[in-house]
Amino acid sequence: MAEKKFKNVRYYLVKIIESFLIAGLMNLSFYYSMINFINNFRGEVQDDVYLWGFWILLMIVGPLSLLGHGSAILLALLGILCVVTSLVNYYEVLFRGTVLVYQDYRNIGTAGEVIGNYHFPLDQNVIAMLVCFSLILATILAAEFLLRKTKAALWSKIAIVIVDFALFFNCLFSENNILPEQRWSWEQYYLWYGFVVGTAANLKHGNVQAIQPQGYAADAIELLDPIVATSQEYPDIILILNETYYDLNDLLDLETDIDFMENYRNLEGFKGHAAVPVVGGGTNDSEYELLTGNSISLLNTYSPFNNLNFTNYVSIVKYLKDLGYYTMALHPSYPSNYHRQSAWKQLGFDESWFESDFDDLEFYGERPYATDRSVFKNLQRFYESMPDHPRFTFCITIQNHGDWTLNQREYDNVFVQNEYSSEELDEYLTSIKMSDEAIQDLVEYFGQSSRPVIVCMVGDHAPSLVSYYALGIENEHLVKRQVPYFIWSNSVDLIDLDLNHELDLCALTPYIMYAGGLPLCPYYANILELSQSIQCFTNILEPQEGEQYFNNALGFILTNGELHHIYEDSQDARLLRNYFYSEYNLISDKNRKQGLIEVK
Repeated sequence: MAEKKFKNVRYYLVKIIESFLIAGLMNLSFYYSMINFINNFRGEVQDDVYLWGFWILLMIVGPLSLLGHGSAILLALLGILCVVTSLVNYYEVLFRGTVLVYQDYRNIGTAGEVIGNYHFPLDQNVIAMLVCFSLILATILAAEFLLRKTKAALWSKIAIVIVDFALFFNCLFSENNILPEQRWSWEQYYLWYGFVVGTAANLKHGNVQAIQPQGYAADAIELLDPIVATSQEYPDIILILNETYYDLNDLLDLETDIDFMENYRNLEGFKGHAAVPVVGGGTNDSEYELLTGNSISLLNTYSPFNNLNFTNYVSIVKYLKDLGYYTMALHPSYPSNYHRQSAWKQLGFDESWFESDFDDLEFYGERPYATDRSVFKNLQRFYESMPDHPRFTFCITIQNHGDWTLNQREYDNVFVQNEYSSEELDEYLTSIKMSDEAIQDLVEYFGQSSRPVIVCMVGDHAPSLVSYYALGIENEHLVKRQVPYFIWSNSVDLIDLDLNHELDLCALTPYIMYAGGLPLCPYYANILELSQSIQCFTNILEPQEGEQYFNNALGFILTNGELHHIYEDSQDARLLRNYFYSEYNLISDKNRKQGLIEVK
């Protein structure tokens, strides 16, 4: 009997040590996968971040280790899943500047289209993750060897598994769960609590479509006066979201042999910078803000097209259709990319075109992405076939997509001359130069049109390589989010807002409509009013412990660069709260505020 008890104690002692070691090694692997993310934001993780992730992993590993000798296979598979997820997350941060979230698995097709165009470095962090995996396997084998002839009572193992899983679901997924409240931005949440806790919280909250702002009530929404039309003939609108279009001179003191944005700088019309929601990636987030006027701040989700149903959604596309516009969208990639085929239809586009519909696409050297010039030629072809109504055309380019180490040097024609010189920068800036030339061709084409046309182009985000530079400049995070835009017309006398400052991306399309003399409903009028004094109100990272702010909308930046909180007592803060209350009403409240979005 004593020998049997000893074997039971020995069995559970080995299993406890095995579980603790495996959970610890997995947690360490996930930590190494977050190294660049922590460095990019130059923040500090919470003191107990390792403990949080460790206990969650332990509650998964522990029961699996008790499932007989077959548990070795399950634990090995779990170890494989851990190291693969760690590596994917590491490269996700490295190439896109964002962490891996479960919604990304819906983008496997999108990732597959570009994954072969990246080079995956085998650096010390990757080696550390592989070492963790090797130690996990060694731990499993050692436990199997030590317990090769030892068993424990089945009833005790079943009891432990039941108690463990009860604790697991109660601690993580019940109403009284122990997860820290996800009231800050998702970047800050992952930064403070680590990958494991962030993933657990994301699984729990990821299906929430919008977070209700503090103090929200439909009756609290103030309807601003609509802006009446000043144009007798609505102009055609060409809106281009240019892949990774960014002026590195805004961040770095570059010296290049030629000006890579000469045509942009000489272009007549309105020019400036728009603050996009994400640095180094997040095309779909920018696309969402541009096509709806809604800030991504209210959404507790990533890649909105993957997770939201836009059938009854308010969008600028539907708004223009109500004004009599015929609408079209195009992108030289697959329709499954961010589920655009269905999302664009739900947003209100009359027709959409994808890669297989394009003719004579051209490419820059060995880069596999269609050039802007060839995409714009197809845009012209599609545009000319549209019905004789006011036309709205939305185009997403792909030429400047990373990686920027795909070509031989012979293909580059822009070269950095000072200390920032690198082959990667030369290839990227050559791509930007090609975009600049394509823009000039497009403007010349529409300059000959007899129809009134407004062309607007804006970048979707900065290249991920900007994360390599920690310069310590004022508002560095914001500067990395500020992409160039221009608004040009062939014959329309554009109405200016006299904006001598950056513009939040949510305000760009209402600004285009205002400049073209179109009427604006109270919702879009509210956005324009905000833009007079506020330059950025999306993803302002200024969390404070205990403050109940909703997701990312923790503050706003005035035109003088001052950071303010959204719940302060000021006219600007009240106007911004009114905007977010209105947005939430349009997204989630079944009882929409009458008159908020109606065309006058």
